[in-house]
Amino acid sequence: MKNYFLLILFLISHSLHADKKTTFTDILKRVETRDPITNAIISMKDIKNRGGLRFKISVIKEEVTVRIWANMKIKDPNEKLYTFQITSESQLEIDRLLLYKELTMLKGKCSLIERKYRIRKYTSHPIAFGMKLKELKKFFGKELIKGPPHTKAGDYTYFTSKHIIEVKGMGLYDIRVKENP
Repeated sequence: MKNYFLLILFLISHSLHADKKTTFTDILKRVETRDPITNAIISMKDIKNRGGLRFKISVIKEEVTVRIWANMKIKDPNEKLYTFQITSESQLEIDRLLLYKELTMLKGKCSLIERKYRIRKYTSHPIAFGMKLKELKKFFGKELIKGPPHTKAGDYTYFTSKHIIEVKGMGLYDIRVKENP
């Protein structure tokens, strides 16, 4: 009788635990890092406290779908999908993520404009953004020293006595003055 009673208690407690549904608030408790400007979610932890997971939120009609996964070459077997009704919490996170994406695009544009300005401002040699490496070598000659390659093929950093020159893909990407020439 005692074993039967324990079995019933176990089944009841297990069924109560299994019926507990994850809420959007539960998802927010697993946030690992947020953007310091927009406060948008950048990475998450999973239930097992494994960090560095990607986070995506999408809205379809009146429902919010949250996808949490590890960035892998193959599909993450532990990927989780959650669906919730839109609430003020979820709408706030959606707005933060949209602002984060817009700011990231704006930062990229500003960075490109800043690099082009630095290159245009350089007056020792007539160089231009996107200039081919062969042309750069004509101007700098033996002064141009090749640094270590980057992870992407064709991307290199070159050094002169006063400058750091980045070549990406097909041409000049950036030129900076060395801080301690």
